[in-house]
Amino acid sequence: MHCSVLKHMTVVCGGHRVVPEAHSSTISLVAIMEARSAKFMQDIASMFNNTRYSDALVVVHGKELPVHRSVICTQSEYFENAFQEAFVEEAQGVFEYLYTGDYSDDLSHHFKDDPALFKEPRVNALADMFFLEELKALATAKLQQKLQELWTSDSFPECIREIYATTSESDRTMRSAVVEVAKDHVRELGKKAAFKDLIHEGGDFVVQYFENGQSLWWYAQNFLYMDMIW
Repeated sequence: MHCSVLKHMTVVCGGHRVVPEAHSSTISLVAIMEARSAKFMQDIASMFNNTRYSDALVVVHGKELPVHRSVICTQSEYFENAFQEAFVEEAQGVFEYLYTGDYSDDLSHHFKDDPALFKEPRVNALADMFFLEELKALATAKLQQKLQELWTSDSFPECIREIYATTSESDRTMRSAVVEVAKDHVRELGKKAAFKDLIHEGGDFVVQYFENGQSLWWYAQNFLYMDMIW
């Protein structure tokens, strides 16, 4: 940052004048930083609808708006998610559903290493955003079908985290699906370190998991039987 001192100790910093307080022989560091901050905000504002340094294009009702991901993604979780490849992949599934009534379970070549249990929670989150209740029901049904075999997967606890991170407390459809599977296989899952870590974290999943006394008693008995946590 270049600053120059003019007559009577007026400082020009980034195009802004910084005048020291009366009777002061020193330049105020706070004033310099405030001037720098003001110029920075002006520079950011000048980038609006400006193709210079733009790295993305948003189309709204046919109108193209050049944007800068570093500006909009750091301020909006929606745009942060929207520019992730996984979001684009699942968004394609949403549009496929709108045209065909179903969506493909095939993962693109970009996501061959992505766990199969992650697709439905992401489709569900997008369906919720677009108010597509029937698509949410379809995603839940597909997840339930997968979990008949994949509840043994090491990615099941992470799938639960994904679901609880992307759904509200009042939206229990997909939450209840994983809770019921976890209850059905409590003893087997209790042997898995990843699932024990999930229980230790607490949160809404554990509350829903133990919301009736019978389930809590059953779970505790299994853990005690196996000489495990608590």
